Amino acid sequence: MNTEPDAPIPSASPLPSRLHSQGGEVSVQAASQDSQAFLSQCEAIQQIPSLLPFFNNSRTADLHSIQADTLIDCMRKKMTQYCIVDARFPYEFKGGHFSGAFNLWKEEDLRDFLIKTPSTKGHHCAIIFHCEYSSQRAPTLLRALRRMDREISVYPNLYYPHLYLLDGGYKAFYEKFGQTAQDVLHPAATGYVSMFDPRYSSQMRACLAEATNHRTQRRRMMPIRHTASLSGPLRRAAPGWVPATTRSQSDLPRWATASPLPEEPEEDAEGAGDMGAGDADEGAGDKGTGDDD
Repeated sequence: MNTEPDAPIPSASPLPSRLHSQGGEVSVQAASQDSQAFLSQCEAIQQIPSLLPFFNNSRTADLHSIQADTLIDCMRKKMTQYCIVDARFPYEFKGGHFSGAFNLWKEEDLRDFLIKTPSTKGHHCAIIFHCEYSSQRAPTLLRALRRMDREISVYPNLYYPHLYLLDGGYKAFYEKFGQTAQDVLHPAATGYVSMFDPRYSSQMRACLAEATNHRTQRRRMMPIRHTASLSGPLRRAAPGWVPATTRSQSDLPRWATASPLPEEPEEDAEGAGDMGAGDADEGAGDKGTGDDD
């Protein structure tokens, strides 16, 4: 990823400090100054100009999409520092890809590459995602990077604020510029291999299975709160739920762990007579209150 030092992005301070008491009076003025500084820094970050011209596609309205010719100009004219993330499967990547692109098709690869050792140099780098059509795999990874970035950053700061999606994916680029823009492709991989190429059907199934397993594991790790309001399969699927038959005494409610009532002796009539009608067990319940001796 090409990076060069540049003016640092304004970093936001923590949330405004709480109102504190000074001699019985609340210092509102200090808190107001903190709030104004925080809001001004938020506005400064939100007004950071985009590194590339973008538009909002109706299919991915929440993402910044760029045209294929914008990517070509960026690579040829060095409009800005950039990093291309190819979200296709490895056999597709080997068939043809952009020069300098990184084949990161799993979320854990993306985490290892950008999140484990984040850098503020990402403030000045355009990260461009694409897959074959840029309709499923690339948007999913782009949103995953933004989510992981939010987890490690202090809002509203981001390590990688400039994320873009190549409209139409590699297929649209290759159909339009495959013969005229060979210079932006890797010299040893200038072709195009479809995800559903029958020659790689076994590899496609293996990649799909691995991607599905990863999504399943991630969903199982996600905490589900307020499980008491859930019912049926949703509550049983919540982490921490234990079937009643396998719960320990500490897991049961207090009323369920109370010691049971002592059993009535078989031939002790006086003991049975002293018991109330509501306290008698199943054996004493057959006796009327007037049958006592």
